[in-house]
Amino acid sequence: MLREEGTDETRRWLGAWRLRTLLGYHDAAVALIRYLRDPERKKYIRDAGPEPVVGARVSLDWFRLGGRAPEPYQPVRWLGFCERTLRDASIDRSGVEATGEVFTRAEGRWFKLVWRKDDGRTPALVSASAEVPD
Repeated sequence: MLREEGTDETRRWLGAWRLRTLLGYHDAAVALIRYLRDPERKKYIRDAGPEPVVGARVSLDWFRLGGRAPEPYQPVRWLGFCERTLRDASIDRSGVEATGEVFTRAEGRWFKLVWRKDDGRTPALVSASAEVPD
């Protein structure tokens, strides 16, 4: 279900059984797979290549819950910037922390990136928002 192949058939089957939550995860997985192979991503992640959905640096929830790019960013550019920022944060993959936040400043604005280890090991971007520091 967390793959791009057979998307139409999978969507029909999940819809017929009214499995809306699973349909949301399937659609999010397809969107994540497409992002992971998007050529624009290489501008931010030079060593970008195929990755499994489970263990990716971007959570399915980024797509499932509708992560939005702030103005003036385009969606792939915004996600690439956020993924690069999270990778540069050097979060301990073996540490006990399962969730956390990273703050960054870009183009005169502060942003908060929320991450969690969906697979228990890899920090994955869940959401990002504009923040006004105290």
